[in-house]
Amino acid sequence: MYLSQGGAFIKTEDWGFFKPHESMDLTFLLPPDFTGQDTTIGLQGSAIVSRVDRLREGIAVEFINELRQFRPTTML
Repeated sequence: MYLSQGGAFIKTEDWGFFKPHESMDLTFLLPPDFTGQDTTIGLQGSAIVSRVDRLREGIAVEFINELRQFRPTTML
């Protein structure tokens, strides 16, 4: 996965199920070694599929709001 404040590229075996311009709710689970925190952090937000990439087997999404505006979520 590639991640920025404005969007992400997500590799997935299910890339064929997505369509450009489709909206979705995302939850990112960020492990402690990524964030420097003691526990995994969950962030939720909305995005729109901007591209389905067959060659790279994934989807590019554009966040509705910047990643820093995603809502924290509790872990199950």
